[in-house]
Amino acid sequence: MVKFRAKSKQFKQKLIKAIAVMFCMGVIVCCIIGMVLTFFIASMVKNRPNIDISNLNLNYTTIIYANDKQNQPYEVERIHSVENRIWVNLDEIPSYVGNAAIAVEDQRFMHHHGVDFKRTIFAFLNEMFHFGGGRQGGSTITQQLIKNITGDNKVQATRKLREMISALYLEKQATKEEILEAYLNVVYFGNNTNGIEAAANLYFNKHAKDLTLKEAVAIVAITKYPVRYDLFTHPENNKTRREYILAKMLEFNFITKDEYDEAISGELTVSDRNNPRTKNTAINSYFVDYLINDVINSLVEKYGYTRQYATKQIYSGGYRIYSTMDEHVQNILQDKFENSSAFSRVSGGKGDVQSAMVVLDNNGHIVGIVGGRGPKTINRGLNRATDTKRQPGSAIKPVAVYALAVEKNALHYSSLVKDSPHHKLNDKDWPKNAYGYYHGNMLLPGAISQSSNAVAVNVCDMLGAESCFNFMKNKLHVDSLVESKTINNKIFTDKNLASMALGALTDGVTVLELTSAYQIFANGGMYNQPHAYYKVLDSHGKVVLENTDAPQRVISKSTSIVMNKLLQGVVTNGTGRAAKLNNFAVAGKTGTTSDDKDVWFVGSTPYYTAGVWVGYDIPHEMHNLWPNYPPTNIWREVMEDVHKDLPKADFLKDEANIVPHKYCNKTGLLASPTCSDCSYGIYRKQNVPATCPGNHVSQEATDDSIAQNANAAAQTTNTAAPAINPINNPVITQGVNTTNQNKTVATSG
Repeated sequence: MVKFRAKSKQFKQKLIKAIAVMFCMGVIVCCIIGMVLTFFIASMVKNRPNIDISNLNLNYTTIIYANDKQNQPYEVERIHSVENRIWVNLDEIPSYVGNAAIAVEDQRFMHHHGVDFKRTIFAFLNEMFHFGGGRQGGSTITQQLIKNITGDNKVQATRKLREMISALYLEKQATKEEILEAYLNVVYFGNNTNGIEAAANLYFNKHAKDLTLKEAVAIVAITKYPVRYDLFTHPENNKTRREYILAKMLEFNFITKDEYDEAISGELTVSDRNNPRTKNTAINSYFVDYLINDVINSLVEKYGYTRQYATKQIYSGGYRIYSTMDEHVQNILQDKFENSSAFSRVSGGKGDVQSAMVVLDNNGHIVGIVGGRGPKTINRGLNRATDTKRQPGSAIKPVAVYALAVEKNALHYSSLVKDSPHHKLNDKDWPKNAYGYYHGNMLLPGAISQSSNAVAVNVCDMLGAESCFNFMKNKLHVDSLVESKTINNKIFTDKNLASMALGALTDGVTVLELTSAYQIFANGGMYNQPHAYYKVLDSHGKVVLENTDAPQRVISKSTSIVMNKLLQGVVTNGTGRAAKLNNFAVAGKTGTTSDDKDVWFVGSTPYYTAGVWVGYDIPHEMHNLWPNYPPTNIWREVMEDVHKDLPKADFLKDEANIVPHKYCNKTGLLASPTCSDCSYGIYRKQNVPATCPGNHVSQEATDDSIAQNANAAAQTTNTAAPAINPINNPVITQGVNTTNQNKTVATSG
């Protein structure tokens, strides 16, 4: 018995020692684990994401606006990369939106410090023992905001710990209101839509500030499982979830019983998922393509951004772009260029004949643009209105030659001008007229309406080709003109007669450039840099870009009006007759190259200036251009619809500086009582011709009158006076092709 007690005592001592050893080992292990956890948590704290919700670096949707007839902006299109998100301030969100989120996602949101430990422990235990009727989320609104910002969705304990640490720190930096605002702007609401504003737009075609309680709760219901509670595809599931949230809101006194009863009853009307407010067209219009490029170029120029960064800002910066587009005009353009028969008879080249058109208002705002025929199939592809340079033919004459001649008083409305060869080229008269002969002398209205090449060359020579070049390059900002360029060891320049008078340019011009140049004939002589936007705001409403360029006077108002009247003659009885509109005067000019590879019409009304080019992408002679001349026909089709509901208007007048007179059709001088063949013209007061003597002066006398015009031009230009009629002085210099006569030149246009 004694021996048994001794053994029992020894066993107890050994057991105590074993327990003590195990306890010590446990303490050591716990200390080690504690140290590891301490270092681990310290490392997590040190390397936690630096989250600043005052300037979230997220993808935001860019919205494009146009103005309605009352000049009020309205949304026309959205651009975004992956996520559709529009930021809206908390004071613009009804309080029941945030309260719905709190009621269903985080009831103690206003009281915890970023982590609801009670709820977290409950969720952890439920995950182990499943006593709570399914999985219970433990994340607070603050934690969910962290997850949305960082994109860290890994199902790991370490991720949850990082999220909790970040949430605790965020709550020290931001107020509850700031956190709730950020959450409501970043949370995912299904259908590629983030944030309450984009969701309100999509599901109910309204702004977040206009949501009803029922609509707000329906959107919040989506967050738990966006597919299961999708309002478009699973409305019944959403209704069940919606009723649960409303009950919670009533339980926590976020709403009254009356509000609950109203929200729980009746049907919920959901918008068409393709409603206009949310349209993110897969294929942009040509205008939107040009607008995007215009804004990118402006960001690069103003801020020194790389093109890559500027492009990212457009697609994910949440910009508000206030465009110059007139959606009515743009829709007409797109419809006509997809469906018009104006091009149907043209043949000759490979593929379909192509075309492009630009419509400007007379303040330089681009209101419509189309860069090709047929349905548009890609974004930011080739835009023939802005990216393609083609020979303008005779369409260059008014802007390069005649406007400058009238401005310098070298010509007046009814000037008698030389329609005769300028010189011999390869033993042939140059330039050749499309109508196949020379009048000898003719009056300026006829020279312009019949598109005389010889007159244009002789007047250009009178002014000096370099003066014409400088006027177009520096005043009308036709940047495509070439000062000097080497091609195959030959030097090319556009400072020559063929380029300036006939449009035989080294590279050509774009439709936008030429159309912009013509605006001076409709707006009183002012050049406005063409642009596609008024201003651009960032996602916080700060002005990033604004078009504040002032119009530049390039010719006098009186010159503009004289030129406008002369160009009206092209449409009333010249090469542009097919461009006539029913109720509006049109002033314009055609352009056709000598081998019919490019055809143009640029014309103005009291409201707009518009230019059209037609040709093949790979230049080729076109057949069947006449009598249904494509550019004038498509111009008329578009502009008739554009002007259909516009009130009657007239071109500008200048009674103080313009005087009307009857002139003699034989001499171009003011008609005398003995002149039997007369017409009416308008004249600048400082350049009114003399009165016709009535005996209809001889050819020599009319030549003297033309020479006087040349001398007047020489005195007002900054270049040396050219020879009056340098028949034996061809403008080809050794080794330099200064005439570009190997290029396409104008004929009938």
